[in-house]
Amino acid sequence: MLTEQGLVVSARGRQALVRTHRSEACAGCGVQGACKVMGGGREVEVEVLNYLRAKTGDRVELSVPESVFLKASVITYLLPLSSLLGGAVVGQVAAPSLGWSANGASIVLAGLGLGLSGLIVVFLNRRLAGREEYVPRITKILPPLSEVSGESHEGTC
Repeated sequence: MLTEQGLVVSARGRQALVRTHRSEACAGCGVQGACKVMGGGREVEVEVLNYLRAKTGDRVELSVPESVFLKASVITYLLPLSSLLGGAVVGQVAAPSLGWSANGASIVLAGLGLGLSGLIVVFLNRRLAGREEYVPRITKILPPLSEVSGESHEGTC
C-alpha cells in the first residue's frame, strides 16, 4: 500500500477532500517536474473515500494499493510512450511502400500514435474514475499534531 498523510478540508457523506503535502516519495519521482508544471505545487487536494467518517480538520492517513498505482502509471505514461515509439518505427518500415521519406513517415505516424493513445488514456480515465479501487481512501484517523510529542508539521503531511 502506498500511504500519505493529509488534513481533511471538507467531508460530505462517504467522500472527503483532503489536502496533502508532496512527500519524499515525490522527490525521487522522475516526473515531479511535470506535476509542478501542471499546476501542482507543494500542496495537493485529493478527493478520497471516507468510510471512517473523518471530519473537517482531522489529520488522516490515505492509501492506494500499489497494484492500482502501477496500473494507472502504465496507462498514463507507458501507453503514450510506446504508441509514440511504435508509430515512429512503423513509419520507418512503411515509408517505402507509402512513397514517403522515412523521417516524414516516422513523424506523421508517431504523432498519430501519440494522439490515438491520448484519446485512449482519456477514455480509460473516465471509465476507471468511477471505480472505487482507483480512488484513494482514508485508512486511519491520526491524532492532531499538537498531541503527538516530538513531531513537527513539516514533512508529515
